[in-house]
Amino acid sequence: MGRVIFVSNNLIEVTATLFFDDVKKIRENAYRTLLNLSEFTFGCQAVIDADILRVLVDKLIAEPEAEILVLILELMN
Repeated sequence: MGRVIFVSNNLIEVTATLFFDDVKKIRENAYRTLLNLSEFTFGCQAVIDADILRVLVDKLIAEPEAEILVLILELMN
């Protein structure tokens, strides 16, 4: 139920803005949130529809933290 509300309220885009936060833990939590959402087909399709993959490719180049790079790659998978 929470995932449906998350998607229907367009919170994917809001969460993606946190990828650019200065605080590492906030960025990490944003990626983990979308990873949890994308465990289900509904959430995975919503992430794709929100055009988050384009942002993830850009972040692969810009992200300085190795742990977060792993999360980005997991999310792209």
